[in-house]
Amino acid sequence: MDLIIIGMVEIPENTENTELQDQASAPNKKSNSYYGPLSFNEILGTFRIKLIHIYIPLLICIISATFLSWLTHYKAELDINAAIFPDESNVGEVILNGLIPVFISAAFIVIIWLLIKKFGLVVFKIIMGSIVVFYCWYGLNFFIYVLYIIFYESMIGPNEGFFVILYYILYYGSGIVYLTIGFFYFRNKLTVNQKNLLVLSYGIFIGAIIGISLPLWSIFSLAVCFSIYDLIIVFKGPLGKIWELFQENQQKAIDDIRRRVESGEISEEEAVAISEKLFIQNQSSDDENNGEDDDEDLSKHIKDLKIELGSGDLIFYSALVAVVFISTTNWLTTLLVIIGVLSGAGLTIYFLLKKKRVLPALPFSMFIGIIMFFIGQLIEYLVTIGIF
Repeated sequence: MDLIIIGMVEIPENTENTELQDQASAPNKKSNSYYGPLSFNEILGTFRIKLIHIYIPLLICIISATFLSWLTHYKAELDINAAIFPDESNVGEVILNGLIPVFISAAFIVIIWLLIKKFGLVVFKIIMGSIVVFYCWYGLNFFIYVLYIIFYESMIGPNEGFFVILYYILYYGSGIVYLTIGFFYFRNKLTVNQKNLLVLSYGIFIGAIIGISLPLWSIFSLAVCFSIYDLIIVFKGPLGKIWELFQENQQKAIDDIRRRVESGEISEEEAVAISEKLFIQNQSSDDENNGEDDDEDLSKHIKDLKIELGSGDLIFYSALVAVVFISTTNWLTTLLVIIGVLSGAGLTIYFLLKKKRVLPALPFSMFIGIIMFFIGQLIEYLVTIGIF
């Protein structure tokens, strides 16, 4: 699994209230140039949304994944423990339950980076697209099976033949649907909203599955280990380098668009439209000499500013809340963890706007969420002994 982080996008300079669309094909009929993938969203790695709406997909993902985990664990009564050391008999096993997946993920991202260096970002697009589409199909069918178990006695049992046929129609039918989606994805025919829906579904399904598959202390260990890993991989590891490649592709696109304007091949209005279609990011946002101007631009265009939230972040946010709820069934503790996760996301966004560069979105949310869990448990204990 790859952890993608929040990224900041360009504030349009020549238009207001602009709806940026994703790259659907070659930039324009008037040009045969193709710059390669220009953003994580293009490869199904992030959920792209306006900054002022950022909490909407987060809440949808967290609530939906927690509900699916609850259905699976308490209604379908499926008891799944996918931890490497499921008994959690000592601290060492708990730590290893967090560390080993990190090592696997690190090896995976290093292999991807080596492939990217040899074949380009298109490799990353193929791998990420295949993973997201497959696990969306797998997650959908897993929870269809959960519903099959829940309703077996009341509805399915007396009409088992019909529902077995229906189940296989849904199973193979959804496979055809997702193969079709994959076809359009690799043909660059999906819109931003369609890609967002895929990424959100991916976050919900995988977050819910992790929510029913790991014990409480193992998810804490996993969250802490991946948060540290997230810091390293963004600032010192391959993910930050991959982001720089996106920036290079975008600079190529900017230079080409400028050249075409100067040569008279396209008008300035057409250049703006192409830039919006390609969702070109701001290449000069890190210029320290323009820091005050950048801050002024941010304040002017905050309503139109868009960011990208990583699919891995959606997964971990929802998985942490789901595990807490499944393990404690305590509404207060769960609510406090949700508040902690969302507060951490808000804090990350604050530093994102200050630094104007790609940042890891896990550390603040995971650590604050875990702290809020212990606060919730403390409150529950104090209520139990009669202090509150």
